[in-house]
Amino acid sequence: MKASEALDWYEHATRQDGTEYYRRRDGLTDEQGEQAKALAYAAHNGMMPDDTKYQMLVEVLRFYAESEEYGVDIEECDPFDAAESLTAPYTSVSLQWLATSLARVDYLTQAVQRHSEIAEADGGTLLHLAHETEWIEVAEVTRAWLLSN
Repeated sequence: MKASEALDWYEHATRQDGTEYYRRRDGLTDEQGEQAKALAYAAHNGMMPDDTKYQMLVEVLRFYAESEEYGVDIEECDPFDAAESLTAPYTSVSLQWLATSLARVDYLTQAVQRHSEIAEADGGTLLHLAHETEWIEVAEVTRAWLLSN
């Protein structure tokens, strides 16, 4: 399945309190709605519905869709490249990301395990790597889902 097609299933919206978020687009066919739901479920990877995860899903889809526009097939897209491109380099952004869900603390553990060679790294670096770890997860799961559908 093309990432650009899946990207069209989601839209940006604003809640009454001014909070911006992504959601499944209104007016999808039953089949599109089920596929959008299945993709979002896969991207959440066991996590409860989460605005940040939806945003990450949409941004990963946008990354893959832009790659498609340049003639790069989804099979050739590297989830690590997507994650590296999408992870903000600013500690303040990673702190905001971490604050969105206590469940994200697990990504700190995963980052330390994945990057054992930098055990002496400062907290900001570890926080960035944890943030990147979630991006990698969303990019891998999304790529796999697109390839299998």
